[in-house]
Amino acid sequence: ADADADAATTTRALEPPKIVGRLVLDAVTGKTYDVEIKTFASVFSPLALLARVGLNAFRNYASVVTKFIEELAAREEELERTGGVTDKPEPEMEWEEPTKRAMGGIMRETIVMLTRRAIERVVARAFPARIARKMVKSVPNSAARKCLRPGWARDAWRFQSATLSRVPVLRRKWGGFRTSAAMARTYARASVVNVAGDLVVSLAFTTLAVRSMSAMRAEARRVVAEERRRDAVAAAAAAEARADGKDAPPESDPPSLPAIGPEMLRTYAKLVAGHVVRGAAILAGGAVGCGAASAWRFDGGEAAETRWTRRFVTLGCAVGELCGSVLAEMLL
Repeated sequence: ADADADAATTTRALEPPKIVGRLVLDAVTGKTYDVEIKTFASVFSPLALLARVGLNAFRNYASVVTKFIEELAAREEELERTGGVTDKPEPEMEWEEPTKRAMGGIMRETIVMLTRRAIERVVARAFPARIARKMVKSVPNSAARKCLRPGWARDAWRFQSATLSRVPVLRRKWGGFRTSAAMARTYARASVVNVAGDLVVSLAFTTLAVRSMSAMRAEARRVVAEERRRDAVAAAAAAEARADGKDAPPESDPPSLPAIGPEMLRTYAKLVAGHVVRGAAILAGGAVGCGAASAWRFDGGEAAETRWTRRFVTLGCAVGELCGSVLAEMLL
């Protein structure tokens, strides 16, 4: 009987979980878990589109606008110094190149988000529901739920809303690191899908770029080989001319062959390693930021505490991911 029970448990464990909307039934435990599987349509929601457009516009136009303002200020300063005479042309705003980069960034982030949604569905079907729920959950919402637990409330800095000014005031000392460590683990598990989606897209673009570069170098090798063949024919003609006592044409240095093969493989390996290091740095930085932010609480009732915890964790994750990305860029 025990053998039959073990065999039945093994069979159930090998079966893919049944997905019913967002509720997933685990075949091993028999429990139903609320797996937060986002739809593909959420990628094109107005808020998501506005966030992508705004972020990419800021990234690409900020430097252009700053350069334009600096050039304009320098020209105005020279006009004041010379009494209205200057040879500097009036600066013009460059819109074409930043717009192309912004559109490319929006398209890439859209592809990344669609890839993440696809990976979430693979995770929901390939892993037990208990593990899948941890890998696709919302970290700020998870922190907002956990902040009301009595054990977590003791291990945190707490803020108390003042009666008149409504300004958060520090009230209690930081107790321990259990809250931070637990939320850092939660972030790490929940961000694997996000990092994997970005890594898959980056590797796909890198592979296409390396293949295109290899094709260009192969074409260059063909052209160089053709030039060498013509040079060999010219050298043979020059030798015949010298044998006949005629002036031979001047010899030219043979063109070099661009390397492919091992060099391209090394380049591809370096690019792949760079993407992996960047993803790991972002994951580690976000986990540290999430852990640090989750150690703070706002003492003003359950509604205020959950709201401020969600804000703290969201900000901490964003700052940690940004620091991790900057650190990866410095290392690479």
